[in-house]
Amino acid sequence: MASRWDDLPLYAPECDLAKAVCGSNSKQWPSLVPVLEREGLPKIDPLMGGRYVPAVKAWFDALNGLGTKPEAVDGREDFSRWGKRRRA
Repeated sequence: MASRWDDLPLYAPECDLAKAVCGSNSKQWPSLVPVLEREGLPKIDPLMGGRYVPAVKAWFDALNGLGTKPEAVDGREDFSRWGKRRRA
């Protein structure tokens, strides 16, 4: 199990993030996640099966006064409408 940010994969599973964020208190992570997600913690990517670690780290950095929080994903893109002309 990874315990440092630098040791985590790009998309980390919850058990690894829990250890990196909470250290020896990693068992608290499941109860913290719902609260943190309401505040903007990046969610688990369903395709990759983990949270995008650079975004999670940036979010925690901003939470503690280092930079700004990354914007939340606004939803799935619909590229099928690209190139179609709007009619007046």
